[in-house]
Amino acid sequence: MSKILIISDTHQNHKLLDRVLSSNKDCDFLIHLGDEPDDLEYHPEHTANMQIFSVYGLYHRNWSPKTAVLCFSIDGVDFMITHAMDYLNETKKNCIHCFGHTHHRYFSQEENKVFLNPGHLKKETDRNEIAGYAVLDFANGKTITYYDYSGNPLFSHKIKAW
Repeated sequence: MSKILIISDTHQNHKLLDRVLSSNKDCDFLIHLGDEPDDLEYHPEHTANMQIFSVYGLYHRNWSPKTAVLCFSIDGVDFMITHAMDYLNETKKNCIHCFGHTHHRYFSQEENKVFLNPGHLKKETDRNEIAGYAVLDFANGKTITYYDYSGNPLFSHKIKAW
């Protein structure tokens, strides 16, 4: 079963990004929710063994409404990712919907839909939110754990089976 690192809003902060990537090398997948997924190109030593899914942020030169949402499956679980939740015009049942942009951690489960935002890695604190990320661990019963940028766990949620 897979382990998925979910990050957003790195904004060229390679110090925080390096810290998070180097401490999560055991993850099989990496989801970057925009505002500078290009930052990953500077850390190949940490991402070489991860399959990466990413979307551009609203202010990226390659962002387009046509490519604002990416859908894929991992271990039979559907994901829909975007930078800004506004572009989740449709949501799917039995799906994990990931978004960034706000720089604030978020988790919600509504029957057979999950919505999550891992926070940001822009700087140690931004918009009154400490930098952080999330890890979704399928081996641990589909548990999503949120961490601060130093790797300290903040809180966890079990994703209910659907």
